[in-house]
Amino acid sequence: MSNDMAIQALIEFLNESEEPQIGWPEDEFTEVSFSRWAAGELIAAIMDHPMVSAEDTIEEFAIKMRTFSCAGRDTRAGRIFSIASQFAYETLELFREEHMFYE
Repeated sequence: MSNDMAIQALIEFLNESEEPQIGWPEDEFTEVSFSRWAAGELIAAIMDHPMVSAEDTIEEFAIKMRTFSCAGRDTRAGRIFSIASQFAYETLELFREEHMFYE
């Protein structure tokens, strides 16, 4: 998968996923908000490192977020970074399953 294809897939996620709503339960609001934040951060990271594969950039982001979540264990910040890490790993797995990195 080219970096452009990864960016396009992430943009599609942002366009197609529902934006968080004020009346939602807090857990759902937090999950959606920070998944969307992570998608935006991934787009920026891929664009900032055009000579690095999107796969490597996403994996590096996931590892960083996991490290931050462990450092902030049992805190709101830890939860936020855990959501971002989970989103990045799920995105990476989806792209790999779709063979998007190997075309």
